[in-house]
Amino acid sequence: MGIMQEAKALEIPIIPSCNIYFRFRSLRTSSNLFITNLAVADLLMSSVDFPLFVASSYSSKWIFGSTVCLMYGATTGAAGLVTINTLAAISLDRFTAVVTRLNPRHGLSKTKTIICIVLIWLYSGLWACAPLFGWSKYMLEGIGTTCTFDYLTQTWKNRSFVLSILVGNFVLPLTVIIYSYTRILTAMASIRRGLQSHSAEISIGTRRQRYFFKAEVKTTIIVIVIILFFCLSWMPYVIVALIGLFGDQSVITPLTAVIPSIVAKTSTVSNPILYSISHPKVRKRIKRLFSSVFRQGSLRNSNNSPSPSQEVPQFFL
Repeated sequence: MGIMQEAKALEIPIIPSCNIYFRFRSLRTSSNLFITNLAVADLLMSSVDFPLFVASSYSSKWIFGSTVCLMYGATTGAAGLVTINTLAAISLDRFTAVVTRLNPRHGLSKTKTIICIVLIWLYSGLWACAPLFGWSKYMLEGIGTTCTFDYLTQTWKNRSFVLSILVGNFVLPLTVIIYSYTRILTAMASIRRGLQSHSAEISIGTRRQRYFFKAEVKTTIIVIVIILFFCLSWMPYVIVALIGLFGDQSVITPLTAVIPSIVAKTSTVSNPILYSISHPKVRKRIKRLFSSVFRQGSLRNSNNSPSPSQEVPQFFL
């Protein structure tokens, strides 16, 4: 029961991150829509992965059958791919706003952002469903309590799938991310020097530009931290998969196979936590959200408790 409560607690930071976007109009920006998409993908993986993983771990084996194993692998795989591809889209969005146009307010429109998000889900979903149609397959991994794509059968189909998904959903997005944020950091340094040189007499328009630019700088730093956490979380899993298909499989024990998988999937919790803690506006709205919930709970308890005039005297009992 304690493990199940801990698993459910992992979803707590994700739900407010989705809720505050729809609750507060000031946060409904294109950049925050991408962050909300991250939270949705994280929530999907947490909702599917942790309950089944905890139940199977309690039984020391997979107890849900082969069909659920396929659904589990495809769903969690799609959610993980959506995460890295959304991070790449965020980097391109910030690159367009900061470097290309030099005006953070002129980034992608909401319509274009929604189209990008739909394409991300379609692209990631196609890769996750490929093993269901014969290109590689899903299997039990590690200690037999989770399902993932087959990285132990050294056939041409499995090797080609792993290499293709690695290039298309890890190397390529990571290259886009590194290029975008390298250019962004260079542009930020250049613009900062220009603003400091005119700090003596700043017009209202320049002050507004500095305000919006500082907000973009904070957002950029937050996303860079999220990317570092994501790469550190998924890199051990990538290494194990490559060893399984091209190296000495004797070094892959059930324990060494399951630990990278758990570490990788717990990265779904870091995204909303890092963004919520680091972004002052989001942090303020989350505090307001929780305080309103607790206030309503306190009022409900006070209304349900009997007043002194309604209490029955002890000598009548």
